[in-house]
Amino acid sequence: MSAWVTKPLGEVIHLQRGFDLPVQVRCEGPFPVIASTGQVGSHVKAMVSAPGVVIGRSGSLGGSQYIERDFWPLNTTLWAKDFNGNDPRFCHYLLSSLDLAAFNAGGAVPTLNRNHIAPLPVRVPQSARDQRAIADVLGALDDKIELNRRMSQTLEAIAQAIFKSCFVDNTPDDAQPVTLKDLTTKIGSGATPRGGREVYIDEGVALIRSQNVYDSQFVWDGLARITDEAARQLANVQVQAGDVLLNITGASILRTCVVPPDVLPARVNQHVAIIRAKTDVSPHFLHLHLLQPDTKAYLLGLNAGASREAVTKAHIESVPILDPGVEGMARFDAAVAPLFALAQACSAEARTLAAMRDSLLPKLLSGEVPVAAIEPAA
Repeated sequence: MSAWVTKPLGEVIHLQRGFDLPVQVRCEGPFPVIASTGQVGSHVKAMVSAPGVVIGRSGSLGGSQYIERDFWPLNTTLWAKDFNGNDPRFCHYLLSSLDLAAFNAGGAVPTLNRNHIAPLPVRVPQSARDQRAIADVLGALDDKIELNRRMSQTLEAIAQAIFKSCFVDNTPDDAQPVTLKDLTTKIGSGATPRGGREVYIDEGVALIRSQNVYDSQFVWDGLARITDEAARQLANVQVQAGDVLLNITGASILRTCVVPPDVLPARVNQHVAIIRAKTDVSPHFLHLHLLQPDTKAYLLGLNAGASREAVTKAHIESVPILDPGVEGMARFDAAVAPLFALAQACSAEARTLAAMRDSLLPKLLSGEVPVAAIEPAA
């Protein structure tokens, strides 16, 4: 590879503040609207041509995003106006490697001033071709991660379509109206372990919180870990394979997913309920029922919260549901279980690839590991 040079960040990439676009004036269209945390909508007009690089300027700082379509960066971001002859995707990974949050110039709201980070010295390959080689290695991993994410979403969408066809659009003749309580062995939320910050450690038993539970998706980012002693305190809310998780309070109320087996052993805190299916009941059947708009509307109608939305164990137990019987349940599970298993495999592989990318990134960007030493990703 060519020589590496050290220069100010502002000479590598010229950053500019994004543009105002209030929600009320947006018109849904083909161009993504990018905020500091990612895409937050779309618009009929783009302000920047792809490829683009965006970092968080206000609220969430740094966190580089590589945008492959023409887009509209909001004023909470800084976007790359000029790459100064450098490879755009390499610049994305370069920004990803920097601790830009340390340059917070705000008060109550974290803020990043582009003039404060422009003098930051960075080391880069002098040749854009060599920059591109580094970006190609890391980009191949990111592309496969994105492919896996889309595949997982598609598989789960197929499972939802099967459920809708079987139990929403058409009602089986032999299905019996029951409640969720009739099809479960456990419904209950967890708690916060005693002991304060000391119980939270880098490696330990997983403590699942509402931020980890999204509809049909378990989010590993921000997953807390607790000591064995703290886990013993919460032994009665131990998560098992196949458990359905449901957020029961706050802004994320009623988000639901099936727990991934590779997060076990795990516990849940007080904002998440465990819903455990009976032996002859498919957990996916319960999960897909909880995803239905009618089910969510029913539970929200029972909202027990005052200043904050909340549902109780009794509310969840009372949810109306059709029981297709042992044979009908078995047929349905035989159709959707392979879809969910493959989606889970895609998600697990994506996490492995992400860990590989995160490990390689600082080594490639420092020159510690030359690109030539790495086999191209398939």
